[in-house]
Amino acid sequence: MTKILTIKSDQTQLDVTVQSYGNIEALFDLLLGNDISFTETLSVGNNLRLLESPKENIKISTYYAENNIIPATNLNSDLGGFGAEAPLQINLIADGAVISKSQQSFMDIAIQETGDIESLMELAVLNDFTITGFLLPGTTVNATSTITNETIQDYYRRNLIKPATAFNEPPALAETLFEAGLFETGLFE
Repeated sequence: MTKILTIKSDQTQLDVTVQSYGNIEALFDLLLGNDISFTETLSVGNNLRLLESPKENIKISTYYAENNIIPATNLNSDLGGFGAEAPLQINLIADGAVISKSQQSFMDIAIQETGDIESLMELAVLNDFTITGFLLPGTTVNATSTITNETIQDYYRRNLIKPATAFNEPPALAETLFEAGLFETGLFE
């Protein structure tokens, strides 16, 4: 049976997955079942179909439901005049730092550097970054994690695999900066 979940303020795809399925591994079931990308911003009030998933952890999803726990971790919603889809520049330099390339999402970096999607939240907190925010090409991300799958990590490194699965483009940076009053007209002409 298909259930429906209404998006609440500041919820991301991972929030909905953990709340509804009790297991982050069901993320792709949620995305495919709703024809959405991982980097797409969810709109408050929209409905998502919750198809059955073999990866569901009923014990955890029941706990969330019984205790009325609604995770909402979208850190970008509080950017003043920029709005929830503003690209963020991360300027952290540390051991384990990695530079993002075009079309890479935060999830891509997590898998590329740690070999495990479960490191995603740890890296997001470490970098003070939302997991669904836009990474500008050239962004430095601290990819030091306690969670690793060395087999996958080694495979990606040996084969020079750098996943780039972000479907959505950020708003035109120059337009955003002009609108925020950070640059004067004519600067890029």
